[in-house]
Amino acid sequence: MFRSALRPAFCLFPAMFAGIVLFAEIAASANAAENPSAPLVQSTGSSETMLDVYFRDPQVGWACGAGGALYKTMDGGAAWMRLESGVTADLNAIRFSTLDSGWVAGDGGMLLATVDGGNTWSAQAAGTERHLYGLHFCDSRLGFAVGRDGTLLGTRDGGVTWVARPSGTDQYLRAVWFSGADTGWACGYHGAMVKTVDGGVSWNPVATGTNWSLNALHFLDGRRGWAAGYNGTVLATRDGGVSWVARDAGMPLALNAVRFADSANGWAAGNGGFLLRTSDGGTTWKPLASGTTLRINAVALAEGAWMWAAGAKGLVLRVPGVPMQVTRP
Repeated sequence: MFRSALRPAFCLFPAMFAGIVLFAEIAASANAAENPSAPLVQSTGSSETMLDVYFRDPQVGWACGAGGALYKTMDGGAAWMRLESGVTADLNAIRFSTLDSGWVAGDGGMLLATVDGGNTWSAQAAGTERHLYGLHFCDSRLGFAVGRDGTLLGTRDGGVTWVARPSGTDQYLRAVWFSGADTGWACGYHGAMVKTVDGGVSWNPVATGTNWSLNALHFLDGRRGWAAGYNGTVLATRDGGVSWVARDAGMPLALNAVRFADSANGWAAGNGGFLLRTSDGGTTWKPLASGTTLRINAVALAEGAWMWAAGAKGLVLRVPGVPMQVTRP
């Protein structure tokens, strides 16, 4: 088992860098005070690229990224503490089913698990060396990971054993989402998407109507879902993915993340610090001033009225949202 002790991230870096981060946070806080709807620029205190972020509640969240980077916050992102993953592979996805039980997936078939909120991590046998990009757990036992060349793995025992499933595609799969124990979707390169209705045992192709690569996926339930990807691609479905409708995001850059709080309110984020907001279910999108030009790789929602985004150079944004009841996980 890889052992770690929480320690303040700012202890790892020179005082000059800490001063730069502090100045940026003071400026962002002042801007947020003047404009309560403005995103608050936070930081892990690191220059490492954050590839995913996940919050279980408005206070407790985790981020993972390049070179085995793992961080945890217990105050809504105001301060981040570094966790020792024990690995140097890029960690691309992170999920927690409770405040204690969590997993990360990464390059080279890397899978790690924790049962103590991230204090310690242990390796799990993925049975593959292909890069893993997407991760989803329905509960503390049922989970799925997707990755390179159509790789699709499933576990029914919390990751003690992972079983490879035929995805029906050889495209890179970038994201996976389940609306329950039986029904799930995965999407990836060149508009590829597959769906299961038997708990991940078998998967069938879904026509998305696009050849642009899809990087992100989110479903509120078994019918309402969204996907986002390259060239500002945003797709929406109201019938569980039987049909998808393209929506105009108003920008041609890559979108790397999409999340919805309910059937109306959602966010998408991507390269160049672009952050988009919809209040009509994704029919129309409006840009938000993110306060950064850094690439945003992931977004996360928590109960209450906040969204977090994470990206290049340790970037974390806390974005005012709307009062919400978040669909887990």
